Amino acid sequence: AEACVYGVPDDRVGEEIMAAVVLRPDCGDVDLKKHCLDALPASMVPKVITLLPELPKNAVGKILRADVAKACMPNVLI
Repeated sequence: AEACVYGVPDDRVGEEIMAAVVLRPDCGDVDLKKHCLDALPASMVPKVITLLPELPKNAVGKILRADVAKACMPNVLI
């Protein structure tokens, strides 16, 4: 699995945590949310987790965080 976490502006807290994830075939989205709730403090659990088929990367393989945020925003209703 691959993941990218990014922030989006929020009037109440300043910035909300969002995540984009490419799941392994043997991992379901319920498992992912449960893992986040079990492993992270409540303030660090992403408000929204968007599943993507792949994460955009540059030529050397670095995840392009701004492109991830753009790819996810049409799917998020805040």
